[in-house]
Amino acid sequence: MNVEVKIAAEIARRAFWLGPVVAITVAGVRGFEAGMAALTGVGIVAAYFLSGGALLSWAGKRSPQALAAMAFGSFVGRLVVVTGLFWLAWSRLDQFGLGVGLTVGVIGLLGIQAAKELRT
Repeated sequence: MNVEVKIAAEIARRAFWLGPVVAITVAGVRGFEAGMAALTGVGIVAAYFLSGGALLSWAGKRSPQALAAMAFGSFVGRLVVVTGLFWLAWSRLDQFGLGVGLTVGVIGLLGIQAAKELRT
């Protein structure tokens, strides 16, 4: 398994426990709909990291040039997709919950992964 896929899988695995914690916390503050929106936000973040890891892993097997092109191209493409999902969800879900889920998802998952990498 490539390092990109391994790190993305670790991040996604942590989203399985971080998502419900965020959802329950937000639901306690703003209600059930906000909690589900927060869970959706963490899910969007996990999907973003998983897709990035898979694409970089695929390109890394091809050539260094493909890896460099995929690193930039997939970032732009994933950013467009996530922005589209965000606007679609923003109009249909609780905005506070979605914002908290996305923010805590990115900062929390990256922070946990960074702390893990620093320990090794």
